[in-house]
Amino acid sequence: MVRLVVMASGQARRMGKDKLALPWGDSTVLQHTLSSVLLAGARLREERPGGTARPVEILVIAREPMERYLSDCLLRKFLGEGGVWCLDPAARPLSVTIKQGLRGLTEAVSGISFLPADQVGLESATLTRLLACFLATEPDFVVPLAGGPGSPVVFHRRYLPELAALEGEEGGKKVLNRHRDKWSVFPVAEEFFTDIDTPEQYERLRRLATRKMHPENARTAEGGRCAAKVFPWPSVPPCGIKNVNQERAGEKIMIGSRVAESRIVLIRGAGELGSGVGWVLTRAGYRVVMTEVEKPLMVRWPVSFGTVMAEGYWQVEGVAGRRIEQAAQCEEAWKRGEIPVLADPELRQLSQLRPDVLVDAILAKRNTGTKRNMASLTIGLGPGFTAGEDVDQVVETNRGHNLGRVIHQGPAEANTGIPGNTAGYTWERVLYSGTAGVFKALRSIGDAVNEGDVLAEIRGISGAESILSPLSGTLRGLLRTGTPVGAHVKVGDVDPRGRKEYCTTISDKARSVGGGVLLAILEWERLYLG
Repeated sequence: MVRLVVMASGQARRMGKDKLALPWGDSTVLQHTLSSVLLAGARLREERPGGTARPVEILVIAREPMERYLSDCLLRKFLGEGGVWCLDPAARPLSVTIKQGLRGLTEAVSGISFLPADQVGLESATLTRLLACFLATEPDFVVPLAGGPGSPVVFHRRYLPELAALEGEEGGKKVLNRHRDKWSVFPVAEEFFTDIDTPEQYERLRRLATRKMHPENARTAEGGRCAAKVFPWPSVPPCGIKNVNQERAGEKIMIGSRVAESRIVLIRGAGELGSGVGWVLTRAGYRVVMTEVEKPLMVRWPVSFGTVMAEGYWQVEGVAGRRIEQAAQCEEAWKRGEIPVLADPELRQLSQLRPDVLVDAILAKRNTGTKRNMASLTIGLGPGFTAGEDVDQVVETNRGHNLGRVIHQGPAEANTGIPGNTAGYTWERVLYSGTAGVFKALRSIGDAVNEGDVLAEIRGISGAESILSPLSGTLRGLLRTGTPVGAHVKVGDVDPRGRKEYCTTISDKARSVGGGVLLAILEWERLYLG
């Protein structure tokens, strides 16, 4: 269970008034936030066996009574879900509010999270996935990331003593920054962190939210009967909605029948490039399933669906992936709008998957076993494939004029062996292991680094080897701690452009190749399927 503490006791000095009581849609700012939290809790409970035990307990710490902010119907819903309203009229330092949120924790609570009550960007589908990510494996931290970390971070209960030791205006970020090597990163859209600080910002956000109301939460917290409607901030469209009581029949049709009728695309390899392809095809409406090795070697794991092999569940720019063990589990994942990922690199379950299209995204620079008879359409990415011979079509992966081009006859461009040019750097920006051993990250993806900084170490038979930053920039990719590596293997890269958001979003190359694969499928459907 996770305790989610909604922090509604701030003084709102820059607003000059109680911003949580301001109108937001047909409700208030605080009711909007709390409605999203309640909906996330309901969804998590529905996904659990039996659907009875509450996976989330909600504690609101506020300076005013709940009647000031909540409609009667939502108030009843909040109390019915076991919510607790802690009324404290006094102005308290942040650390005191955090300590209030720690009171009365039972052994059933494995994680705790703190959410600003004015975070109007909060979107319940993403919050559901974030909390599910923690509940699945209970890591040390689940950190929502969009350029940088934001709220709500989920802290494992083993860090309760450190949270309780905070003083003055110190917040959870102090604890978080002590343990950067233990973060489980959860990429989100930047809008997810949107909150309200000034009257001008409130008016602008309110107009925009009303104009672009996101349908994902356009239902009431009481299943559409009497509670005020929720108008969440426009964000990444939901991957899938499991709630069968949802008002909008059109959405259920989209998730049910349209997906059921779409073609199955099997992607071999769930690394950065394959994940970009899977993301594009999922957003285009195809049922995507991916295969991967048990322990993939991925430096850009925050944007790779292969991360589910360790985490069980992962999200890339609003599209969720989930590890499965059997091909028969694909249907349930597709109904939820997720990409199922299977540990089956040899395709032993190919006959159960029965794909219409197979995409080889292993990027081994050679064909490792893909054959044209494995699917009606086979596509190879990059060098090692020849269209018309071992696959039907090839999509170019070499950066340059032809990136993403569909090749109907012949091979892709030959492997140059040179990393892509980024701001004038090629070999210089890539980190390689000098020896075999076990990798340990000492810095986090997204960190600003300087030339010569120690970024990681590899512990081998002969001792520890330090991995130094070859230049200054942003750490864009880095293997995860505990990954076994061989000698002379890529273990990370530094981006000299210094843009943190590039670390948690799909690259231009992956999007281009994904677009090429989509075009290849559409052309095939038009020419051969009518």
